[in-house]
Amino acid sequence: MPTMRDVAREAGVSPMTVSRVLNDPSQVHPETRERVVAAMARLNYTPHRVNFRRHQTVQHRVLALILADMTNPFFTQIARGVEGIARQYGYGLILHNTAEDPDREWETLLTVRETRVAGVLWAPCGDVSNVAARILLEAQIPTVLIDRLIPGVPSFDAVISDNRRGANLVTTRLLQSGCSSVTAVLGKNVTSVVRDRLLGVRDALEANHYLWDERMIVYCDPIEPISFEWSQLTGQREAPCAVFAWNQVAAASVYRAAVRAGRQVPRDLMIGTFDNPDPYALTPGYFVIAQQDPYRMGMVGAQELIQRIDNPEDETRKTIILPVTTEVGKEAIAMPASSSR
Repeated sequence: MPTMRDVAREAGVSPMTVSRVLNDPSQVHPETRERVVAAMARLNYTPHRVNFRRHQTVQHRVLALILADMTNPFFTQIARGVEGIARQYGYGLILHNTAEDPDREWETLLTVRETRVAGVLWAPCGDVSNVAARILLEAQIPTVLIDRLIPGVPSFDAVISDNRRGANLVTTRLLQSGCSSVTAVLGKNVTSVVRDRLLGVRDALEANHYLWDERMIVYCDPIEPISFEWSQLTGQREAPCAVFAWNQVAAASVYRAAVRAGRQVPRDLMIGTFDNPDPYALTPGYFVIAQQDPYRMGMVGAQELIQRIDNPEDETRKTIILPVTTEVGKEAIAMPASSSR
């Protein structure tokens, strides 16, 4: 089994630096921290805390909820669902927001580990969270992933939406409107949600005999998509007549960019997305929507976590996939976009 000294040698740093990365990462230069984390991953290093939970004298009746972006109404609804179940079962709730920042996520997990919570509900930043997950695994803290999975980490229960099918249904409806192609606007952060929704878009295009082209993907900042501009949708390509925006935040940004460019939605551009964009003061009738139920996701996730806490010897793990429904706004039906516009 690799030791801290092995990690230090692999990363070209001192054992003290490795210790700081594990316990106080904010005090380590980002480039050095990334080098140490990469060395841990290569060596499959796990800190020596496997008995951490056994030596705790007090375990608080508190759950930790770690969300990726509290400015997104989707995560706010998840929090409401979790809070209701936690209160019902007599648990308090501590809320953490990582703002889609892996460094902040690492620090949050270290804080949660030392807080001695009874369990954790976690919406990870993305694929980069696979190393940070070791903090919860080695501390033996009951954990349920919510909304997102972490590749290569099968040791957690999870509650997610049927993202691939939802994106497929929305894209199919956009194509049925007469559009010749669909541009996908995705978050830059690599998550299971982004990956599955892109697969759903591709499934729909291929099923309807459209060719797939990587140039049909446009990326936006997952936290600050308001900076999105119409020129990002055109560039060297023809302006699209339909866009699949990966979430309601991106959909609002695409809508506003189109309006600034003198386009009318849905006459000139149809937009499909996940979840109702109404919180962004937009008219839902203009959109094709795959509707999730984040409140239910929060409730189910909390129930699964409490069951995991009450049954610590149960080694089975499961992923619950919640269905999505599709909604097509009245204006979107009445005035479908087409490639001729």
